[in-house]
Amino acid sequence: MSNNSKNTLIEIGNALKKAGRLETRPLAVYGSETIPEGSVSMSSIDQCTAKTILMAAVDDNIPKLFLGKQSLKGCCLGGITWFGFGRISPFIKYFVSTGKKNSGMVMPNI
Repeated sequence: MSNNSKNTLIEIGNALKKAGRLETRPLAVYGSETIPEGSVSMSSIDQCTAKTILMAAVDDNIPKLFLGKQSLKGCCLGGITWFGFGRISPFIKYFVSTGKKNSGMVMPNI
């Protein structure tokens, strides 16, 4: 990505934030066969993908993030499921509703 493209993306993001009166910066999600330069694995920020995404939206210091088959270790089962890398566990409803650490959740072999 050229510097002009990068600046344009930043300008578009800033314009969307202003026009939408958003408190957080907008995020873009896309698929790629290559890891973007200067990016870090989502699980290196936090194991919870939802928390990591929120952190990226509110903190300009969070770099570009990536998630892929090679980087699922340390990622929450919900993130693995919702990003399409695994099937939903039948135990998720108990884990989410009780908040118990030992609720029958089994992490897939990654």
